[in-house]
This record gives sequence, C-alpha cells and structure tokens, in this order.
Amino acid sequence: MAMKTNYISILYPEEPEQALRTEEPACFQDLNLNQIFRPVLEDDRWQLKELYYTLPSEQAVSCYRREVFRDLENEELRSALETYRKQAVQISAYARALFRDDMSLYDCGQLLRLCELYRSSALGLKEALETGAVQSEGLRKVHDHIRVLCASDEMKQLEQDCAAVRAVFAPLRYTMVIRRNEIRFLRSEQPGFAAEAVEKLFARFADAETSSSLRKPDEIPVSSLNEEKILDSLSRQFPEQFEQLLEFADKYRGFDTSLARRLGQEIAYYTEWMRICAPLRQKGLPLALAEFSDEAEHVLGCYDLALALSSPKEIVQNGYELRSGEKIMAVSGPNNGGKTTFARCFGQLHYLAALGLPIPASYAVLHFSEKVLTHFETEDAADSGSGRLRDDLLRLKDMTDQASEHSAVVINEIFTSTTLQDALMLGEKMLAHLLEKNAYGVLVTFLDELASYGDGVVSMMCRTADEPGHKRLYQIIRTAQTRETYAKELAASHGLSKETILGRIPHAS
Repeated sequence: MAMKTNYISILYPEEPEQALRTEEPACFQDLNLNQIFRPVLEDDRWQLKELYYTLPSEQAVSCYRREVFRDLENEELRSALETYRKQAVQISAYARALFRDDMSLYDCGQLLRLCELYRSSALGLKEALETGAVQSEGLRKVHDHIRVLCASDEMKQLEQDCAAVRAVFAPLRYTMVIRRNEIRFLRSEQPGFAAEAVEKLFARFADAETSSSLRKPDEIPVSSLNEEKILDSLSRQFPEQFEQLLEFADKYRGFDTSLARRLGQEIAYYTEWMRICAPLRQKGLPLALAEFSDEAEHVLGCYDLALALSSPKEIVQNGYELRSGEKIMAVSGPNNGGKTTFARCFGQLHYLAALGLPIPASYAVLHFSEKVLTHFETEDAADSGSGRLRDDLLRLKDMTDQASEHSAVVINEIFTSTTLQDALMLGEKMLAHLLEKNAYGVLVTFLDELASYGDGVVSMMCRTADEPGHKRLYQIIRTAQTRETYAKELAASHGLSKETILGRIPHAS
C-alpha cells in the first residue's frame, strides 16, 4: 500500500526542473568554500553536496529558503524539526533494509515498526508546526500537507492496522528451553513475563537517577540466522498471529516513505549549515539573511567566513556600497592589507545568499547571483607550456562569456606576468566587457588607473592607521587615493618622508 503525496518541499516552491550539479563549482577553491562546507562534504550522509553545489537559477528559490531560515530562528521549532530529521534517519534505514521481494518474518516486524514510526513522526511534526511560529511559505506548505495527511482515511487505516497486529501479539507468552545445542519453544499459559517480575522486584529503585553510555544506532540492525530460526519456530507455535503479521506486510509492502526521507534531507540542508556556523555565534560574529535588489548593494559587518572558522585571531569586519549604476569595485593598496580576503568575502556573500543561507555579515542587500565567477592566480599556470598570460586570457574569456547581470565576478591580481602598459590595456578591455554584460564584482589590482576607469567602477583601498608606521587595519574603504598616496604612506612607515628626512639634515646657522 502506498500513500499518495504531492510534491512538498522546503527547498523549492515548485518541483524543480533545474538539474543538480554533481561536480564542485570552479569558484569553490578560490573562495575557500570547500573549507567552509568541509564538515558536510566529508560526511555526506544526507547527500547535501549536490544541493550546496547548485545555485538556484531563480531568485524566488533563494527567498523561499531564506524565509525558512527566518522561521528556524525559533529554538523550539528548530528543535522539533531536528527531532523529525532524526526520525527520518530511522525511516530511511528501515526502508533500505526492508523493501525487497524476499521479506523474512523479521523484516515483517520491522515493517510494522516503520509504519508506526512514520505515523508518530508525522503527528509530532504536525503538532510542532501548529505553534504559530511558522511564517515561511515552505513550512506552511508542509504544515498544510501534514495536517491533511494525518487526518486522511489512509492514515487512520494505518493506525488501525498497526494496532490490530500489536493487539494479537501483546498477550502471547512462550517458554524458551535451551538444552545443550537444542532450543525449543513452548506455548505458555502462565500470565506475565519474567521481565515483569523483575521490574516489580526493583520498582523501589524506579525514581533513582540512572545514566547509560548506550547510544541508539541510526542504522537498523539486520537480523541474524539464529533470529530468523527463532521467529520461524515461534510462527509454528502461533500460526494465526504470524499469519496476521504476514497479511499486514503484504498490504504495506512498498510503503511510500519518500516524503519523510526528502523532508529529512531538506531539514538537514538547514540544520547542517547552522551547525557549521555555530562557532561564529560563540565568537560573537554576526550572520544575516540577505535581501535582494536590482539597483544597489549595501553590506555592513562582512567578513571572510573560512578565515573566521579557522583562525583564533580577532576577525576584522568590513562593509561596502555599490550605488545605482556602480558595478565593479577596484581594490588596490599595499600587500597583506586584506584585499584578497575582501574579494573572497564578496564572493562568499553572493554564493551563500543565492543558496538562501545566512551569510557572514550584520546586514546585506545584494544583487541576486545565479553564477559566481572567479579568477585567482594558480600555481599551475606558471609551469604550463602556454604561459601565465595566455592562461589568464583564456580563463578571462570563459568568464566574460558566462557573465551577465545575474553574475558575481571576483578577479584577483590579473595580468601580473606582463608589462605595466600591456596590463593596463588588457585590464581596461576586461572592464569594458564586464560592464557591457552588467556584471557585478570586485577586482583586486595593482593598477590604480583601473580604479578611475570611469562610470561603473568604484575605487576602494586598504586602510592603514594614521599613527607612525601606518599599521595594516585590514579594512577596505571607498576612497580616491592613488598609488602616490600609498607611496607617501610607505615612505613614512620607514622614516623616509620628506619631513623626516629634512629633520635629519642640519641647517647652516
């Protein structure tokens, strides 16, 4: 018997047509997303890899997921969904072990447990979603569906059938006689189990606190040959009862558990990300749910998520703004000033926001990105027979071909292998192509001239402290500073400013 279920999802508002990616996106390495998702990718029991690899092609999907995350800020609701997810683990394990043609008596008993768990977990989820904390369209759809499912004739019949089987087995009593290599089973008319007598004897200790190191396994244990023989012997002693169990198994063979298994996976999509981000909250770092805009971008308190998860040091937060008509930030400044970290952060924000996940920022309004395109210098390019410049140009052509108004572009230190004049000429052509495609992005460059390319390009620079030495602050600010400005700062940090040098020269009296 299979219960019919419509397509219900907390990841997609409608059944998706978009195929999931099976290979890691090219941007994963450049943005250190592989490090961020490592806990999930290394132990992908929920098969979340493809979901995290695939950016939705529609903004509505990202918003749909974002609102589910907003609901999950409610701790009680989040705990209830986590409970259902754990039950879905057991349901999946039962389903993998049971749904085959040659079901044994042990399998029939496990099928009974599966049906009972399916029903009780659905009722528990229904009760949790009735608390009033649910606002998202995704969880409202699940609530509506589960409510109808629990009230359906099929579910009522399932409850009756499970109870009927339990009722015929409940009063059964038997005696197991073990003599040398022989085990025999006899019907017993004596009321009560030995276990009941033991429980009665130790009832006085029932209120005492107990602890156990036993852990309930996620996987359902497979029966041994001895267990099968025991059940076979018992079936001969109680043929009518076991016949009813077999009838139950015939009726519910192939029981449809797809809804529970899919919801379990989709709940894990949310809870696993929250698990990844838990250390950030302990450090006091913000996480935000991004809003989307077609006009501008405004971000506060953003940081490199991979760095925050791996470094014990204090994490510097940044922010930026792209006003209407502005497309690309050209970031320049001293080495080790935070330029590449800022570029990675920009890419992470857009990738994670497109997935509908909370992002590393205190506030964010972003353009929706169905693609995040990156170009970081690779070690292999220098050793390849084609040379680094040719590699840069080939990768850049592929990037500009894919770029669109729904792309986020991150380019880090391109054209470093050619002359300054050629790098400037190629950089200007690159910006022209990207602006023509209306792509949004960040360009880390040693060419200050690109920062003043024209409309659509915003100049950004690493901020240094004002005191002597000009210590790196790892903050990226909007500025009109040029290479000359930084050269003066660099000279001052080494005691070579004009004022310092003049102060060392004795003046004639």
